[in-house]
Amino acid sequence: MATRIRDVAPTLFLAAVILLVLPACSRETTSENPASAAEASRPAVHPVATPPNMPPPNPWLADSVYPTSHFNPAATDSVLIAGPVGSRNLTAADVATVPTLVTSNPTMKRVGGEVIAFASGAVGVQKIRVTGDAFEAVGGLLPYPGFETSAAMATPAALDAALTQLDAAYRAKDETKILGALKGLGAAGLNMESGINGVYNLFDRDGNHYCVYGGTHVLKTTDGNVVGDPPRIVKTADVAKGLPEDVAKSVTRIIGLNMTYDGFLAAAAPGALIILDRDLNVKASVTFNGEAVDNSIVID
Repeated sequence: MATRIRDVAPTLFLAAVILLVLPACSRETTSENPASAAEASRPAVHPVATPPNMPPPNPWLADSVYPTSHFNPAATDSVLIAGPVGSRNLTAADVATVPTLVTSNPTMKRVGGEVIAFASGAVGVQKIRVTGDAFEAVGGLLPYPGFETSAAMATPAALDAALTQLDAAYRAKDETKILGALKGLGAAGLNMESGINGVYNLFDRDGNHYCVYGGTHVLKTTDGNVVGDPPRIVKTADVAKGLPEDVAKSVTRIIGLNMTYDGFLAAAAPGALIILDRDLNVKASVTFNGEAVDNSIVID
């Protein structure tokens, strides 16, 4: 049977289209696949780890992991030391305590191979040996000048009894008993004013400890860098008395305390910043009336 051209034209056209499409697909396959294969064979590129932007060490601070409140003059609250890995449930045998009346920032120094902490709290300074697994008081509490009576009431036994009473009242959800237990801590010297005593404190490179207490007083203590010796007072100074009268009006209390990179103490108060040498002599001050400082300060 004869075949007419018009009968096979659709078939020829379709075949022509397929022939045109296949080379195009082949070209796309040959042009893309080698590159994809090469990319797949390349080793994974991991981002380069950059060191954290930590402040430079202050040569006038003690060489320790926590020489000043907030870790360093920039108050970064961070360190380069790796944190713990793994976990386990703790028991009472894993916990060691040294009773003090509200101590939030015990700072540390090294004495030879030992690590020593000074815990400046509401009514005084407690020295603690914290080398390795040790956590033990060295001597008794050193009262702040003028806080001797309160410190005498804040004995370990009294604090333990007050906390036991407070824990029981809290578990019972009894607000009357909670207030009663808090009165026991108040009798030992804890109140809105004393609660900020010693919060900001530091060790200098010679092992001397500095803290603020009693509103406008700065205290310098030392243990002579002898591990077994208790702290003793070197000097205390009422900063407000060393200021001009117009500046002293702004210094109702000192909270912030830090060390400059040239070895001076910087004390922050509501409305003023005071610079002292390490013998607690006022060297300079600046006022900023109308502003409040209720935390510490950073230094670069």
